[in-house]
Amino acid sequence: PATSLAIVSNHWILAWAGLELSMMITLLLIQKPKTPRSNEAAIKYFITQTTASTLLLAAVVVNFMYSGAWNITQLDNKLSISMAIISLSLKMGAAPMHFWLPEVLQGSPLPATIIITTWQKIAPTALLFMIWKDEHHWTLMVISLLSILAGGFGAINQPQMRKMVAFSSVNSTGWTLMMMMLDTYLALLNMLVYINLISTILYMMEKIPAKTLQSWTMMYPRSQTMSLLLGLTTLATSGLPPTAGWAPKMVTLDRMLDQHQLTTMATSISLMSLITLLFYIRLTYISTMMSSPLTSNTQTKWRPKERITSWLPVLTSNTLTTFLLLPAMLA
Repeated sequence: PATSLAIVSNHWILAWAGLELSMMITLLLIQKPKTPRSNEAAIKYFITQTTASTLLLAAVVVNFMYSGAWNITQLDNKLSISMAIISLSLKMGAAPMHFWLPEVLQGSPLPATIIITTWQKIAPTALLFMIWKDEHHWTLMVISLLSILAGGFGAINQPQMRKMVAFSSVNSTGWTLMMMMLDTYLALLNMLVYINLISTILYMMEKIPAKTLQSWTMMYPRSQTMSLLLGLTTLATSGLPPTAGWAPKMVTLDRMLDQHQLTTMATSISLMSLITLLFYIRLTYISTMMSSPLTSNTQTKWRPKERITSWLPVLTSNTLTTFLLLPAMLA
């Protein structure tokens, strides 16, 4: 309800209230384990989100002083627009305002991690789309490029899986913002695909459990099925064809190449995507083709009984079939 309030409202105060309610609910989820790590993550999340909310409210007040309007689409003052873009970028964790996301996810439980990396990005993205005008084209383009670049370089040498997921989320945010400038439907589809993929990955990471990159080497000895499903889902998140993550990115590059002034930009994000592809392929290789050394004294069973949730293969199958929607996206 809080996210819906922020999305459907035309009044800035109602949208701001929706963002605040959503933040408080997420804060309760982060604090639920009552551990020092979760308390630290909750404090960091509260400080960053409160700062962003205060900045957004200040932008709205400044715009009201100049134009007398509270309507979201009537944000015309340049200072207010700049403050609102910075605020919403901080809320969704887009670069260069993504500094809080890895640390918060590192101390958050699974439900809060899924919410922060997926659902909490919907309302700020929708508000950013509502205030976006053609003159802000290059501002959002720079934020998108920085997010894709920061997501790739941040994750490539990251041993902690939660932090790697955080940088993956930053990378996905960059692609979503890039798509939003070209086609709203395409941006929505990319967000839904990413929600499906990252939720599946986080669930399997929790079941294994896999908190570090080294712990992924124990995946294949414990469960071949889980190892295969996680490998396929990771490849899909990387955007490797013909998986789900590839279709929206391919259409985005096609649309950018149609606009000749964006050819250089399309080439740049294609090269940046190779960095992201590198660490995703490394994850897939570790989870499916490597196993930690087992000595005669090792207590881990070679083939323990597998417990696979019934809906997990269904979610994973979507990572290979979404490319069938490509003709509809190109239409």
